[in-house]
Amino acid sequence: MIELTLDPRGTVRLKTVLDLPLSPSAVWGQMHHFAHFISLDPFHAVIELPDGPPRQGSSIRILHRFTIFRVRRTGRILRWRPGVGYSFSDLSRRGRCRGFPHIFIYRVQPLEAPGRSRLTITVRGLWTARWLPRAAVRFWLHWVLGRTCDTVERQLLSLAAQYPHHHRPPTALSNSEAKPRDGHPLALSSRQKVVQKNPCTDRHIKRIRSLLHRDGQTSLAQVNPPPVEPLGLVAEQDGQTARMARGG
Repeated sequence: MIELTLDPRGTVRLKTVLDLPLSPSAVWGQMHHFAHFISLDPFHAVIELPDGPPRQGSSIRILHRFTIFRVRRTGRILRWRPGVGYSFSDLSRRGRCRGFPHIFIYRVQPLEAPGRSRLTITVRGLWTARWLPRAAVRFWLHWVLGRTCDTVERQLLSLAAQYPHHHRPPTALSNSEAKPRDGHPLALSSRQKVVQKNPCTDRHIKRIRSLLHRDGQTSLAQVNPPPVEPLGLVAEQDGQTARMARGG
């Protein structure tokens, strides 16, 4: 559903919400590929980042295209919050108050249900072509944002179908599961990155159990598998336990 407000002064506000069967980290994994993600807008044919990787304050160049019409516009990344979202301006090169100056805001947030998130897309601007009938302007704005939302939703639902594990809350992934396939840019959560760098596998746990059982210090039942999250502490405890078992 698209909320559209167009007041007599030409102030425009559009907002739509997409509830997705993906964790916020998986959605951000697509969003942080800035040039690709904002080009899902049917008018954004080419996105250029002359200042390098996207960050707050970076300038952007946008080639708009619709059928045979093309126009180059400029903008700037106004806000960049990793894992949350960003906003950027889309302005005419003829001046800031000409050619429908507007900003886009993309924001992702978790839902109460595990492994689900909400993506909010907001557009705010000033409609400058006052000679057009208001009904035509409303129809045009609603159609453009609707096309953008359909494209974004299709891509993210396709990701959810191809990577079903991203429906669930973050857990420890094996190396084969953690690597994106078919070139899809996926962002792992910070916990998943740590797990990938410092895995505490069943093989290590079995080794510690066998050492303790051999020296008769405790029974196997008293050695429980460590939790997933505090990996640094688990690794340190494992090292101390192994040294004790060797008599070091």
